[in-house]
Amino acid sequence: ILDLMIYRNELIEKNIKNSEKNGNLKILQNFEVYKQIYIYEKENGSILKYPVIWLEVIECQ
Repeated sequence: ILDLMIYRNELIEKNIKNSEKNGNLKILQNFEVYKQIYIYEKENGSILKYPVIWLEVIECQ
């Protein structure tokens, strides 16, 4: 099970790094506080705006 957890964590870290490089993901630091964050998407010449819903995950290892 430990090997699976390590593998999963490596995959998550790799996906996060790739998404940050592509501009699809921004990990906020604890000192970065905003009232609301939005995701903007271009579609058929229009710009769509979606509010971000916060999910906090706490893992114990």
